Amino acid sequence: MAGVSASAAVIKGMVTDVEGQPMAFTTVWVEGINRTTVSGLDGSYTLRDVPAGKHQVFATYIGRKKEAATVNVAGESATCDFVLDESTEVLPELFVTPTGETIEQFIMRMVAEHKKSLKEVVASYDCKGSIYWEADNDSTVYNMPSWMYKIVKFELSLFKLGKLCEIERNYPGLKFVLDKKLAFDGKIKGDKQVIAEMRPSLKQDGVDYLQNHSWKVDENVYDNTYKRFDVNKVRKMREKSLKAEQKALARGEDVEEDTTAVKYMGKYEEDSRDIFVLKHGKYEYHIVDELWQVKRMSVKDKFDERIYEYRELLPGVFLPVSYYQKVLFDMDTKNVCGKELDEMKNKDRSKMTDKEILKLDEEIAKRERFVNHKFWNMQRCFTWDYENIVPQPAH
Repeated sequence: MAGVSASAAVIKGMVTDVEGQPMAFTTVWVEGINRTTVSGLDGSYTLRDVPAGKHQVFATYIGRKKEAATVNVAGESATCDFVLDESTEVLPELFVTPTGETIEQFIMRMVAEHKKSLKEVVASYDCKGSIYWEADNDSTVYNMPSWMYKIVKFELSLFKLGKLCEIERNYPGLKFVLDKKLAFDGKIKGDKQVIAEMRPSLKQDGVDYLQNHSWKVDENVYDNTYKRFDVNKVRKMREKSLKAEQKALARGEDVEEDTTAVKYMGKYEEDSRDIFVLKHGKYEYHIVDELWQVKRMSVKDKFDERIYEYRELLPGVFLPVSYYQKVLFDMDTKNVCGKELDEMKNKDRSKMTDKEILKLDEEIAKRERFVNHKFWNMQRCFTWDYENIVPQPAH
């Protein structure tokens, strides 16, 4: 990887579930030296620039049990595989708040009252950020009919992803990692990104695009996380939900669940601390008891999945260490190719030559592959490796 000497040791391995299936985008890190990475689509991972000696290595994925292993790095590389089982069930036990508030209001208020900006908790730090992106081998951008590809590329260009779609079409199976040195002076910033790993190799315009793309690297993930915790908004949502319940009961109707309100899901224990789970629409927050810090945050719906992982890198302060996103883009929302495929299958072959039949079958096979894999998977993960963290002095 760029910026790492050839003699630097690496820890590598595989992450699978209990059935042996690879687990992509699992956060893997080395305790103490703040080296973080994520597993690829095949479940493999590589932690670079690890000094010699014994290290505690951890693997975490939301909804799975956190696993730990001791790895002895003696030469240029060491191997450590992880098997992640389903996490301990979240317990929806009764939680009595000391103030008489609902548990949702209490937890949201405690987070809001304890939250500080990143600038208020950290004086400075240095870190290296890495973007990992790998094309799904089942993605069929390169098999898409030309007329449809032009439409999809235009639609994606509205999200500034048209060039990325073009790159995947021309280079199926592309994988790349971008490194970026980061510093902090009230906001995250960094120097020019460098291509650390890329296969197959791209033409220069593709390299320039990937290097210059923002990838949301510059946004302050820490501050943006805590902007969501607003006590007044939670109170108003709760009042609105209660009024709706009262009206429904007065009419003798069943009370419908208010999906806009924050809902307490239960708690579980991790690292000898209770973690409370709150659900708000498609967002899920994992809150550390007493510290009132976000440990995990996830966003999930039919076409979008995001997981944010945070780690306690200063006493009582959880900083973001990985961000994973998977977006499914439907390339045939109106089922145009599906209808064309049905028409091809129903063609009268009695008057066709063998050559025409062979060509038709080839086209049907191509269309079937596209229809069966018509979602373009954009999967990426950004990781932070911290060094020289200086906390703000206590007042």
